[in-house]
Amino acid sequence: MKRMVRTATGAALLALLAVSAVQAQSISLDDNPMMPITTPAPINIPPFGFGAEDPFGLTPGPGLAPSPSLPFASPAPPNWDGSIFSPGVPNGFPPPAFTPNGSWIHAFTTNKPVPAAQEIPIYFSVDRMGWGLPGSSLAVEAAANQQPGDIYRSTRSFINPAAFVGVLPAGGGWVGVLPSAGGGGSNTLAINQSALGLTVVGVPGVLTPAGVPVPPAVPGSHDNVDAFDFTNQVAIGPGGPGVYPVWSYFGVGPLEAADINAGGGGPAGPISGADIFDVAPMTPGTIAVPFAPALTLGLDMIGGPNSDSIDGLVMFDRAIPGGPATGGPGAQPGIDFALFSLAPGSVTLAALGLDAADVFFTDFRGSFGTYAFATDLGVVGLPGGPPMGPSNIDALDIPEPSSLALLALAAAVVLAVRRYVR
Repeated sequence: MKRMVRTATGAALLALLAVSAVQAQSISLDDNPMMPITTPAPINIPPFGFGAEDPFGLTPGPGLAPSPSLPFASPAPPNWDGSIFSPGVPNGFPPPAFTPNGSWIHAFTTNKPVPAAQEIPIYFSVDRMGWGLPGSSLAVEAAANQQPGDIYRSTRSFINPAAFVGVLPAGGGWVGVLPSAGGGGSNTLAINQSALGLTVVGVPGVLTPAGVPVPPAVPGSHDNVDAFDFTNQVAIGPGGPGVYPVWSYFGVGPLEAADINAGGGGPAGPISGADIFDVAPMTPGTIAVPFAPALTLGLDMIGGPNSDSIDGLVMFDRAIPGGPATGGPGAQPGIDFALFSLAPGSVTLAALGLDAADVFFTDFRGSFGTYAFATDLGVVGLPGGPPMGPSNIDALDIPEPSSLALLALAAAVVLAVRRYVR
């Protein structure tokens, strides 16, 4: 009887959390150049030095682009990877939605309130070569070749990133490992790609339950989520673009930055894949003057302009929102802060032995620190080891305040049940 009560309660809580997780979200889908997947025995781990996604175009040969649902979602090829979709809302998916840049969105986030909780979990996605540590949901999904369209949640929580504002030395680039990192961890499946309307069999609209084996990724077979946010956009008229009722922020791919620079750069000069751009509420937005240039994050310091690229971003614009392009001050050092990950091929990763599945923190004073190792998220990676290892985190988010409250409630109920059944 005790076991039945415990099992039933746990199942009900998991169902409640799962429902909450899919009530609101936004995604972008990948159409970047990518290296082909190799499958060395005994598990699907590529040679070190490469992720499945190759945003700097370093690896010749056939790739895996595009995500098969992109042509279905947006018939204009230049906009395929420039759209943010909100599945389940009018005009969200499959029609085109929020297009702040119209070309290659590499990271996206809405402005986040500072968490009230002392510790928070991390939500993330991986690319088509991502692999999880034994016992993790990512390991199960990767074994079934289903990992790139899923959203995962860390099973452990991390120190509220607001605790590190003003702690990092200014102007130092990478300044080391923060107390939030280390100790290991795992992950659980938060949202299966089928709940987002995505496919892993190359046919848009054909959905596959979690854990069901499908063939390995080949060109055009698997949708890959490369940005994720818990906030839904608002549709502007039938067939019109989507917008967000809050400030939002994005980054572009390094090859797009190079193309723009070849044409004379942005209004303020050359741009970088490590710059952050902002969009005012209820406006479509575009590339203009960066909200936060790469150097304010401590990036592009080693390899020069456009040598790093942000591919996962959570932004906390705390005081006066927005950047010069939208009438704001931009990132305010020591006040605003962000969590981010770097794309494979970023020079800073290679130079410092960091991993494309690590998560970093900055408060925009020209430095950043390691906030979480790949292994803290249950992702195969080697903290301090070879850069661009077997996994690449390419989307980040934290739970909304209501989700944090739900997690706290779930923990309290589980504790109460355990006491009851003793």
